[in-house]
Amino acid sequence: MSAARVAPSPTDAVRTSSPRPRLAASDALRVVAAVGVVLIHSSAWGPASTFGGVNSITRFSVPAFMVLTGILLGYQYSGRDLGLQFMRRRAARTLIPWLAWVPVFLVFDLLTGTLRATPAAVSYQFGTGFGHLWYLLLIPQMYVVFAFWPRRWSWSLAIGAMALQTALCVVRITVAFPNGWQEQLLLTYGFLLFPFWLGYFAVGVAVGRALLARSMSQSGGATLRSVIIGASAVGVGASGYLLLNLRYTGARWAGDLQGTEAFLNPVLPLLVFSIAVWVFAAAPMLMRGSPALARSLRFLGDLSLGIYIVHPIFLWLFGRMLVTKIAVGGATSILAYFTLVLAVLVVTVVVVRLLVATPLAATLGSARQRLERNVPVLALRS
Repeated sequence: MSAARVAPSPTDAVRTSSPRPRLAASDALRVVAAVGVVLIHSSAWGPASTFGGVNSITRFSVPAFMVLTGILLGYQYSGRDLGLQFMRRRAARTLIPWLAWVPVFLVFDLLTGTLRATPAAVSYQFGTGFGHLWYLLLIPQMYVVFAFWPRRWSWSLAIGAMALQTALCVVRITVAFPNGWQEQLLLTYGFLLFPFWLGYFAVGVAVGRALLARSMSQSGGATLRSVIIGASAVGVGASGYLLLNLRYTGARWAGDLQGTEAFLNPVLPLLVFSIAVWVFAAAPMLMRGSPALARSLRFLGDLSLGIYIVHPIFLWLFGRMLVTKIAVGGATSILAYFTLVLAVLVVTVVVVRLLVATPLAATLGSARQRLERNVPVLALRS
């Protein structure tokens, strides 16, 4: 994006009333990230020696949602005035679902014994965002950040924000501050604080604005796309290897890079961006070649937030049935694990789609959608 004062940027030239086409690749990345979240949580049912790698690699998923948030905001809202309506609509996508589902998971966790019925345990659960629902408290922070985000120098800001995020993550695992405040703030609550995610978001905004400018100029070609697909695939393999094998020997808090704290691993952005680039380069081509795939990804993409919210309930239910099989090891363990993942995904999709057809759709951050006879995700051919 040009920073010249005399020449308006492409996004400034877009009229506020101009419709902006849906980014097909955004549906694909939503689905990939949603499946990744299910894999994160389901891998906890198996022995760590067997599925620890799955748990580590699929940590890309939540940062991918953050990158996508930046992309869609940069693409849809650059050059448009933001007001109270913008904040109300954005808040409805996250805060209302958080308020609606916290009581549900509080009761569920207490009844299943997942959460101890003590004031300290319940207080900690609320203080850390209430389990997997913490992400619904992080995203509104980024909406506020975007409201003040400069309209120019997008890539310079992205580089600076990524450097800041990485530096904070390195400090978090290497430096021990006095009085224990670092352990309380950076280790316990770091994943809830927007500065630790700012780089993902800033890169997303820069990409979104670049995609908007590209849609106006119609630049690009098949050869360049092929090069990007190949390079990003290599990047996925290389960054995945680093994530699984790089050890921060001597780092004071390196042992805490697990659970939600694993999202703050300084190496993780390499994997996140490699996957995001591959999806955005390859998905449009694949979706153009298969209308059924395009419909299915759009269908699942629209339900992705609901899948994120609801799936732990069915993971617990099916996990109790399969956990002994998963613990056996070998081929039986692998088969049982993927059966668990598939069962959770299928049932969650069905339940979320039924909920979206009711007034409860708002609790999943969605507009109400009546049920249709032809369910796109079940279409096997165009």
